[in-house]
Amino acid sequence: TPHGGVAQMYFYNDINCNEIRCASNLDCSTQPYHLYCRKAWGDCHGRGVCAPVPDACPDIWDPVCGCDRHTYSNGCYAARAGVSVAHDGECLTPCVDNIDCLKTDYCEKPIGDCPDKGVCQPRPLGCPDEWDPVCGCDGKTYPNSCDAAAAGVSVDYVGVCGTPCEDNLDCPKTHYCAKDVGDCKGDGTCQARPSACIDVWDPVCGCDGKTYSNACYAAMAGVSVNYEGKCTSASDTSDH
Repeated sequence: TPHGGVAQMYFYNDINCNEIRCASNLDCSTQPYHLYCRKAWGDCHGRGVCAPVPDACPDIWDPVCGCDRHTYSNGCYAARAGVSVAHDGECLTPCVDNIDCLKTDYCEKPIGDCPDKGVCQPRPLGCPDEWDPVCGCDGKTYPNSCDAAAAGVSVDYVGVCGTPCEDNLDCPKTHYCAKDVGDCKGDGTCQARPSACIDVWDPVCGCDGKTYSNACYAAMAGVSVNYEGKCTSASDTSDH
């Protein structure tokens, strides 16, 4: 039984073309039919035979990863796009950022894991017109997660960027409640904690009464700045 279930029967239809051998679709472009270079399942770099492009495909979700690293609903849709199949299932190409993916894809990461690795996924071609805001890993607010994906941006957290807060409990674990310098008891906005800081001695006194090498290290610890310079006494401790 061929790969891809019901949809795959369209992919392996035989034709009367004397099995013209090919290395790419260009080798089939001179034929009087709409053909593509069909290769053996999983053999993207090998040779194939010129085969007809299907006129229609069943709407069945039986995903395959094409040799162009795009995910198709089934083998028939891959064939209709003139693409052979690399393997069953969705394409899961590892990536660090968008430059690791095709121009039509983006590096999708789990929500809140902006610095981590992700997998290349197709950018949506259309999105619903609904307001369900998310904060992207680029620090911008998008109407919904689909719009963020269409822009090639993963989601940092659900909600508008810079969500108002009173303390760290109001923010995602990867963020903290950043407040204006000296306003330890006031309201702030949720900001991402830095993942790395420059090792420079420019001390600040945090709202927790502790001295930090610089404001970045305070933010990394999830602490707002009370004032610049080293903490001078235990009375500096305030809620943060």
